[in-house]
Amino acid sequence: MERQPVRSFRTSIQQHRKQVFIQIYFPLALALLLFLILPTAALIFTPNPLGVGSGQWAAIALIMLISPLFILILLSLVISVALAVLLYRLTANFPIWTERLLAGVERVRNGVINWSDRSVQPVFAVHSLLAAWRRAKDLFWQLILAVRNSTRGVKA
Repeated sequence: MERQPVRSFRTSIQQHRKQVFIQIYFPLALALLLFLILPTAALIFTPNPLGVGSGQWAAIALIMLISPLFILILLSLVISVALAVLLYRLTANFPIWTERLLAGVERVRNGVINWSDRSVQPVFAVHSLLAAWRRAKDLFWQLILAVRNSTRGVKA
């Protein structure tokens, strides 16, 4: 059985830094070189057979870069205005919608109250009859006790 060599913490950090440089920083620097520095240098140092100066090419490139930006700004302005108009129209209809919603909620509330009143009405009727029966029974026994105590001469 072979033993694997023990790697120290410092070795793994160095290896990690090397991998980060090779996999992240080096490709970024290469892309920066390819897409920004080389075209700029080529534009500046290219001989100009047509007699057009590099300042004019820079102006053309600037226009090409800014034109899409202006289109996007215009598009976002149109969308913002459309959203503002839509919001204005929605808020103008809120009182109508809230009145309808309130009427619907009130209708549901009245239905629930009527249903619950009708559902407990038999229970209340039974309880009221039982309460009347108990009260009559209590009055009857109070009357019996009063008659019994009056015959013995004890005051109630």
